[in-house]
Amino acid sequence: MNFNKITKKFIGVFIIIIIGIFINKIVIRPVEVEIKNLEIKKEKTITNEQKEEIKCKKENDDLVLKIENEFSKFIDVLYINKFLEWDENNNEFTNIELKVSGSIEDLFELNDEIKKIKGNNSIQNIQINKKNTNNVEIKDEIKVDIIECIMTLRVG
Repeated sequence: MNFNKITKKFIGVFIIIIIGIFINKIVIRPVEVEIKNLEIKKEKTITNEQKEEIKCKKENDDLVLKIENEFSKFIDVLYINKFLEWDENNNEFTNIELKVSGSIEDLFELNDEIKKIKGNNSIQNIQINKKNTNNVEIKDEIKVDIIECIMTLRVG
């Protein structure tokens, strides 16, 4: 069988293409499928520690909103700050700093609301400042001094 040059080149290119297809089907394709399956498995696998971290973040964010919504019903919430701290064992916990303004009776109610929202909260610090004597609220014909309170709550 005598083949001319063009036919020989065509057969050579055809054989190279066939070999490339077999290598792709036998070697490359299974590796790509395995990599894709591992990526899917990785996305689905979340460790318990990561689940706890996600849950804690959601609870803390929800807690700030709960505090703002619940407390603003009966006392003026001036600001709420959330910040992270670490203890001596390098454990992370979240503190919420809260500045409110209102009568002393309302501040006592605040303590009950803290217990309702998150029972295991511990109050770290309370600073009570009396506002100017000009700023007096009259409630049921009794003068009530308005005070400001800055407190820090440890939430986790």
